[in-house]
Amino acid sequence: MDGRRRQVKVVKRNGVVIMVAEEPIVFPCSNCRRRLGLKHALRVRAAEYWLALGNAEEAAREVEKIQWSRRKHPDVRQIQNKIEAHTQYVKTVIRDDCILEPYWDFE
Repeated sequence: MDGRRRQVKVVKRNGVVIMVAEEPIVFPCSNCRRRLGLKHALRVRAAEYWLALGNAEEAAREVEKIQWSRRKHPDVRQIQNKIEAHTQYVKTVIRDDCILEPYWDFE
């Protein structure tokens, strides 16, 4: 465990449980004051594509290039959460000793 306390969030609508999560849930705001500019939106899209290719380091670099004040935007936070989840997954795989030596399948 990394020392952080995990909180369980339960979301109900009309008395029906629709979602349970261990991490804090961030809902995109429907009335964001400012839209994400084209330059920053392209950075978010590039980060999404890097992450789809499995390269979380490049995705994180793209997010780092976004202006600090724009990192609070829901789209930026969403991709940051995806990068963090991917990183945790990779750390879990490495911890489980599933990494093979290079060229393990060559004779």
